[in-house]
Parts: sequence; C-alpha cells; structure tokens
Amino acid sequence: MKLAMCERSLVVRMKEYAEAGQFVFSGVFPLLEQGMALVILEGYVNGAILQRHRIKEEKALFYEIVSGKHAWEKTEPRNKYWLDVHFYFICCDKVRSVFSYLATTDSEIWKLWNTLWPTFQEFRDARNELEHLDEKFNREYLRGTGYAKDEKYAMGGRLFDYSDSSLKIVTDSYEALISLLRMRKTHPPA
Repeated sequence: MKLAMCERSLVVRMKEYAEAGQFVFSGVFPLLEQGMALVILEGYVNGAILQRHRIKEEKALFYEIVSGKHAWEKTEPRNKYWLDVHFYFICCDKVRSVFSYLATTDSEIWKLWNTLWPTFQEFRDARNELEHLDEKFNREYLRGTGYAKDEKYAMGGRLFDYSDSSLKIVTDSYEALISLLRMRKTHPPA
C-alpha cells in the first residue's frame, strides 16, 4: 500500500490492480471477448478503488461544510461528494454486470459467481436509485434521501453502504476470480 496526503488527513490508499492483461492472450480464455471483458472488469474494480479514495479524502471537508450554517448554498463540495458516491456505485454495479457476463461464458467462473452475486445486489439497487432519482421527485421519497452517517447514502429511506467493507466485497470477488484464472494458467484443463 502506498500513502497519499490530502489537505486534512493521511489516507492509506489501496493499490490498484494490473492483473487482467496477463490473461488476455495466455490461452486461459478461448475467446478474445472473455479476455477483453476481464480487462473491462478490472477497470471498474480500479474505478471503485479510486472513487472510494476520493470519497475518503473529501469526507471530512464535506461534513464540515454541510454541517455549517447556509450549507445548501455551498454547492461545489456537495455536488462533488454526491457525484463521487454515485460513480462509486456505478463502478461496483458494472463489476457485477461484467462478472455476470463472464460467468455466462465459463462454467468455473459461473460456480464462483453463483456464490458472489447476492453480495452485489445492493450496488445494483443503489445505482438504480441514483440513476432514476428524477423519476421519484415526491416529498415522501425525498424526505428519506441524502447523506447519512457511517459512510452510507440514504435514498428513499433506504441506506446504501459505500464504506471500505463494501469495497472489500468488490476487491475480494475480483481476487477470487484472478486466483481461479492463475490456477487455470498454471494447470490448464486437459
């Protein structure tokens, strides 16, 4: 892990992945499309990591600003934080989507994905809520929408987690897939 400084705190940054390229032309996948899907999957995993870091780096500043007087007048930090959380959920849901595609092309990946997919449902729900927020402009829904404590975002009264533990779901799943592919690379099926 490397350390990155931000204005207000020291944040431990998780290393991004650079694993997918070794599998594209290695014979691990019979189809080029599968290898390219892995590259895209890794891009979204790294996107989730980057977004999580951005959220952590800005969190203290954001909470300081929104808890003060005239908080709603300060749109830049609020918008940045909201968009970072939104893109975090998009990246996590895209991991779900691409992983799911790979599972349909390979029985071993299907077995792995079958154990993992339930943990990704919250990411899909969060992305859907954020992307269809404009369809729910009613007082009751909006009353339960906004920023929540403990690294959760409230939408329609439901809390969605964007903490390190939610990122761990994404990275652990990717590492399990990479582990499976490494085994296949060193011990190819007959």
